[in-house]
Amino acid sequence: MENRTEQVVTRKKRNIKIISSLFIGLLIILTLFSNTLANWNLPKVITEKPKNSELKQTFTGNGELQPQEEAKLSNSSIEAKVKEVHVKAGDRVKKNQLLVTYDSKKSEQVILDEEATLQIQKLALNDAQANYNEAKKNQQENKSNDQPNNQQENKSNSQPNGGISETSLQSLKTAVESKKIEISTQERKIKSLKEELEMSKKLIAPFDGVVTKINAKKDQLSTRDEGDVILSDESKGFKVEVQVPADLATHLKVGEKINLKGNAKSLEGELIEIKNIESNENQRPEEQGKQQDEQKGEPKDEQQFEQTSATPQPQKRILVKVQGEELKKGEQVEATLTKQLTKGVLIPNKVIKKEGQRTFVYTIEEKKGPLGNAFYIEESPITVGESNGQETVVLEGVYEKDQIVLQTSEPLKKGERVKIK
Repeated sequence: MENRTEQVVTRKKRNIKIISSLFIGLLIILTLFSNTLANWNLPKVITEKPKNSELKQTFTGNGELQPQEEAKLSNSSIEAKVKEVHVKAGDRVKKNQLLVTYDSKKSEQVILDEEATLQIQKLALNDAQANYNEAKKNQQENKSNDQPNNQQENKSNSQPNGGISETSLQSLKTAVESKKIEISTQERKIKSLKEELEMSKKLIAPFDGVVTKINAKKDQLSTRDEGDVILSDESKGFKVEVQVPADLATHLKVGEKINLKGNAKSLEGELIEIKNIESNENQRPEEQGKQQDEQKGEPKDEQQFEQTSATPQPQKRILVKVQGEELKKGEQVEATLTKQLTKGVLIPNKVIKKEGQRTFVYTIEEKKGPLGNAFYIEESPITVGESNGQETVVLEGVYEKDQIVLQTSEPLKKGERVKIK
C-alpha cells in the first residue's frame, strides 16, 4: 500500500516537472518568436564607419580648342573688291602663299593719273630750266659788252644789266629748284602707290598655318572688320577654357600641368591663367563639368542631405595651353583636375542632415539585452569643414569608431529601434 502511494506521488512530481519544462520551453519559444517578429518590422539600415583619410576633389570639365595665335587678314584698302579666293577653310598654307586676289583697276588708274601729273611737272621743269639758262646767258653776254665805270659798279647789284637783274635771275633759279622738288615728291608718291598696289592686290599668308574661316566672297568688298581670311598659327599650340569651382581654383597654380583628353588621346596641358567671371555667368551648366565621386555606384538614400543653395556655386575660369599633333580648332577636349584639399575624418555628404541651424548625422547606439543586442537611432551633432561635393571633413562630433547610418528603408527619428542589415 505504501509502495503504491509512493509511486503515485513520484508520478505526479514527474508529470509536474514535464509540464513545467514544457511550459517554460513554450514561453522561451514564444518570446524568441515574438522578438523575431518585432525585428522583422523594424526599419532596416545600412551603416558605415567614418574614415580617416585625405579629402580629394576631382573635377572634369569640357572645353573647345582655340588657337593660341589667330590672325584676321584683309585688304588694306577700304574699297578693295575681291577678285578671286584661292583657298578654303581647313587648308594648310605656307608662309607667303597667295590667299586672295583683289580687283586693282581703280588703284592702277590712280597711278596712271599721278604719272601723267609727273610728266607735266617734268615739262614744266624743262621750261623753267630753259628760261633760267637763257637769262643767265644773256646776262653774261651783256656784262662782257658793258664799259665798266665807278658809278655802274656801285649799282651792279640793283640796276638792270642788259635787262636782267640778279634778283630776277635768282627767282628763275628758285623756280627750277622748286620744280625739281615737286618732281621728286611726285616720284616718291608714285613709288608708294605702286608698293601699296602690289600689297593690296593680293593677300598672302604671313606665316605657316591653317585657314579656319573664309569671309571673302568673289566680286564683293573686302570685310576688314571680320577679316577676309582667318588664319591660325598651330605651331604656337592651342588653348582651352574651362569653368571650375572657385574652391578648387584656390588650390591651382599657374604653370602646373593639367591632364586632358581629346579624340581618345591623352594630352598634357599647362595652366596659363586663372580669372574671375561675371556674376551673371557664375553658374556652371550641367554639361560643362562634374565633380567625380571616389566611390562609384552607391545607391541613393532617400533621406540624404542635399546641398541645394539658393545662390549658384561660385566659379572661376581657367585657361590651359596644349600642344599636340592633329589637334584642330573647335575640337572638344576633357580636362581632369584632382587636388588634395585636407586630411581628417571623412563622411559621405549624403548622410549629413540639417534642421534649421543644426547639422547632424544619424548614428547607432547599441544596447545589450538578455535576448541579444538592440540598436537605436541617435542624433549626433557635427561641425563640418571642407567638402569636395561627395565627402566632407568632420571637425567635431563623430569619430572612426562610430557607426553612421548610410541608408534606411524608411524615415528615422531619434530613439527609434532599428535593424542593421
